[in-house]
Amino acid sequence: MSVTTKRVPAFCLITLLLLSFFGVATARKQGPVWQRGTVTKASWTEGNEKFIEVDSEEYTFLPDDRVRIARYYKTSDGQWYRRNVHLDQVYLGTEVWIRVEGRVIYQLIIEK
Repeated sequence: MSVTTKRVPAFCLITLLLLSFFGVATARKQGPVWQRGTVTKASWTEGNEKFIEVDSEEYTFLPDDRVRIARYYKTSDGQWYRRNVHLDQVYLGTEVWIRVEGRVIYQLIIEK
């Protein structure tokens, strides 16, 4: 084999490894994202952790009650108001927006 023929597979392998590394590195930096869904199983507690199921996917809440849960209202004059609610007020079938990273919930907003 010539030197050029040996360099091409090595170059391809190094390029593939670098591209896969950058793909993983950017995925980790993405942070929490908003998702819309419907509660398919009301919240429950196992030990010290709280869980909820949205669109048949199980999520865990941040520990120490750091999750902000709110309901937003729009008045007839177009103003938006927020009312903080307790997790017990999120029922089966409730439409929600959740701010998640992986399977961990950072914020939950009741849509209706």
